[in-house]
Amino acid sequence: MNVRNTSASVSKLVLTAAALLAGCSSEARDLGESEEAILGGALDTNNTFDVGVCTGPLVTDATVGPVGTCRTGAVKCSGTLIGPNLVLTARHCVHTAEPNVGAATPPLFCEQHFTETAFREGGTRVTTSSSLFVGSPKWYDVDKILFPATNSFCDDDIALLILAKPVPYAEARYAGVDFSRDIAKHPPKEVALVGRGVVTEEFSVDPVTLDVTGTANVDRGDLQRRVAEHVPFKCASNKAGKCTVADHSVLTTHSYTLTTGQFLVGPGGGSGDSGSAVFDQKKFDKKFPRVLGVYAWGTIGPDGKSNAGGAVRVDRHRDFIIDGAIEAAWHGLVTKPWWLADADGTKN
Repeated sequence: MNVRNTSASVSKLVLTAAALLAGCSSEARDLGESEEAILGGALDTNNTFDVGVCTGPLVTDATVGPVGTCRTGAVKCSGTLIGPNLVLTARHCVHTAEPNVGAATPPLFCEQHFTETAFREGGTRVTTSSSLFVGSPKWYDVDKILFPATNSFCDDDIALLILAKPVPYAEARYAGVDFSRDIAKHPPKEVALVGRGVVTEEFSVDPVTLDVTGTANVDRGDLQRRVAEHVPFKCASNKAGKCTVADHSVLTTHSYTLTTGQFLVGPGGGSGDSGSAVFDQKKFDKKFPRVLGVYAWGTIGPDGKSNAGGAVRVDRHRDFIIDGAIEAAWHGLVTKPWWLADADGTKN
């Protein structure tokens, strides 16, 4: 399946550890960075909780791009500020993966697991500026990366970044997390996505096999913050094998079956959108929207265009997120996020 939405070399469901980024962006190949942007989304200046995530070195040579931006050699993703010094993102934006024992060669999408090896050397940082690719981004260094105790490439593609210093509320307000909602039992009708992926993205398809063979066309749109609203919610299930989507990046079968830790939405995200937040559209306009999932991958139709996107369910990582928020508050000596009030008394 599945193109991981990062901005680095793109690869489909049959991914290798070196090319797992389809939602982030790394610029390793000018065209095929896995950067997924909110495809066709509107520029967004309101949802300041959305941040750009850069793993790797910043530009120091002005012939490459604006000094201090995140470009060549770095992975470019999205993230969501969920506390004064805490960012929620996709784990594949910061860590590598390797095949499971006994996996096929090359491994199928879920036949991999995360390692604790940094995806790129040079550190991880986030920016509240509208773009990490152009201009003069304001960066916040990451002090610590938290991740689940389990390391499934599909179910555990989620990470928390504790920042070295908090982001001032006047600069960016943080979002909440809806970890108490079983999205399979109580699915939204539509969702909203906020991220920093590409504007358009098309893939080449073999006319005979209908397999996706590579990237044909992409418009970065400077990887600016964008929002896509009224994206249809498609499927989530607490029983394995219930959610399946057509995906021509899966060779031969052209089909991907979601795990119970994932949910499916309509097309909206692209390379660079990995790590962005998925919200219930009905509650998105509230003063304090709550994250339902972390956008992580996209699927490709027979026309070479995005036909769906997938996210990791936050309700499946409730304790991890709660514990991470408490640790971040102690780490930065900041107030605990307001949404922790929904946690059990023993956790709050």
